[in-house]
Amino acid sequence: MFCPKCKTEYREGIITCADCDERLVTTLPKETETKLVPADWQYLLTVTDDMEAAFIASFLDTEDIPTYKKPIGIGAYLQVVTGGTNFGIKIYVPKDCLERAKEIIEAFRATELSETDMDMD
Repeated sequence: MFCPKCKTEYREGIITCADCDERLVTTLPKETETKLVPADWQYLLTVTDDMEAAFIASFLDTEDIPTYKKPIGIGAYLQVVTGGTNFGIKIYVPKDCLERAKEIIEAFRATELSETDMDMD
């Protein structure tokens, strides 16, 4: 028995996933690999460095939004040679995730600003 959502395997006799509360199935459907072509990626924002890019990517990953990070100009070369860049990094997300990603980033920035304002008081 398997959970169709989280793919956890259960022993015979259990009918519901303890984590997802989904009804178990006897077999999982065969997974199909989806490949995104460059036209599927849409520009989200530009960040200043690798650390900020990694933070944004991990933040969006928690919402199941994949990211593609593209260093600007000589930044790609610097990433290979020095392990990082400070020339800026453009972040792209799949076209169907763009609006949700924008909402998440805007909500985070609003929270970040309000916390900064509280610190000033």
